[in-house]
Amino acid sequence: MSAEAGSSSDQSVTQKTPKTVRAVFHDAVGKVSVRHVPFPELKEPEDAIVRITTSAICGSDLHNYRGFYGPENYPYRAGHEAMGVVHKIGPAVDSLKVGDRVVIAFPDDHPIRTENTTVPDIDFFFDPEFGLQSKWPFPKNKHRQNIYSSLIPIPNRLPDKEWLFLGDIFTTGWMVLNGAGFEAGDSVAVFGAGPVGLMAAYSACIRGASRIYVVDHVQQRLDKAREIGPGVVPIDFTKPGQSASEQILALDGGGVNRAVDCVGQECLNRELVVQQDYVLRECVAVTAAGGGVGVAGVHIVLPPAPGRPNVGQVQPEILFGFPEFWLRGLKLGAVLADPAKMAPTLSRLVDAGRARPGFIVDEGPFDLDEAPELYRRFNEQKIIKVLFKGAPRPEEWEEWEKDEVLEDFKKVNAQYVAYRIPWTPSMATSFRGNNKCSSINDKLRGG
Repeated sequence: MSAEAGSSSDQSVTQKTPKTVRAVFHDAVGKVSVRHVPFPELKEPEDAIVRITTSAICGSDLHNYRGFYGPENYPYRAGHEAMGVVHKIGPAVDSLKVGDRVVIAFPDDHPIRTENTTVPDIDFFFDPEFGLQSKWPFPKNKHRQNIYSSLIPIPNRLPDKEWLFLGDIFTTGWMVLNGAGFEAGDSVAVFGAGPVGLMAAYSACIRGASRIYVVDHVQQRLDKAREIGPGVVPIDFTKPGQSASEQILALDGGGVNRAVDCVGQECLNRELVVQQDYVLRECVAVTAAGGGVGVAGVHIVLPPAPGRPNVGQVQPEILFGFPEFWLRGLKLGAVLADPAKMAPTLSRLVDAGRARPGFIVDEGPFDLDEAPELYRRFNEQKIIKVLFKGAPRPEEWEEWEKDEVLEDFKKVNAQYVAYRIPWTPSMATSFRGNNKCSSINDKLRGG
């Protein structure tokens, strides 16, 4: 039995449930598959089972896809971006109830723990049994104490794509600005226009950046960055004759106040060859004296293992021009996403219509069986963000589409414009913003 069978309602924990569900697995470098796995069970009193409504491929999933990190052996489950509806809870859970709509927070309940440790616990990335590109995952962790930092409750409105990214990329894009020391009025250079880079640029716009340079070489991504608003300047770092930093300095002679690395250790130089130190050097070159550099791109080196065969291509040390960095009084901030910490701020922005991070999604969501082809396209930078459909919605969600519910939301705030989106299990609204980022909101409305 597949995940699509026997799942008509989340109202009762005694309802009929499927015996198996589909999940994506990493099988080898550049190879993923979709398999049937047993339906999850509650193992601890603090556990919860979530019926996934939408999941996604994260850019960091591509590090696994390319064999740079992961568990010691293949195969292992994929994914860490998902949201859905609470299907079942353990007896110790008192903060959520069955039927609640939630975002599953990266790094979920596999915390990247840094307190009193030399090397952070990065168990989340490498647990072969964990993965959110499936239909019915549940927060499971040998380190679990509670689910409060694992599941973020969200309102029963707006499509999934507006909430999903609170669990990772919107949070990461927002926090990397913090790592750089961002303040309203600053100019910013964002290196990398993948999902995290676009979220960093969008966050800078929301937070009042005076000028935002977005650096990449993929035209589709640069075009998407331009949609954020008139304060965004796309920069193609492969432009003949000038590096990205030289192009930016030609436009902004004194350099930017903040620069952020949203690429990581697999970054490419102007010849499109991997050069680990390239983006960090460019960040330093373009940042004005007294400014700051934030790093959100993944930099992880693990011991060689069959499940990560290409880890030897990554050097454990990066050459860094520290004298230049020191003489200019720059600051460096590395960022690990903390969705639970940022959820109150970002969820309020989404709920109020000030943020619509779903603008980065141009296609989908897709059926999970299409994962092999979509991983290939995402790896080849032919799609900006991949979303997967979750399990079928239960009867309780149908009422959100009734006209009287739509009318109620119109009455609450005249700036909300309700419309139907057939692929999401939620009522969809869009908000016409009153700031320079409003071009995104205009597009969402079809204006």
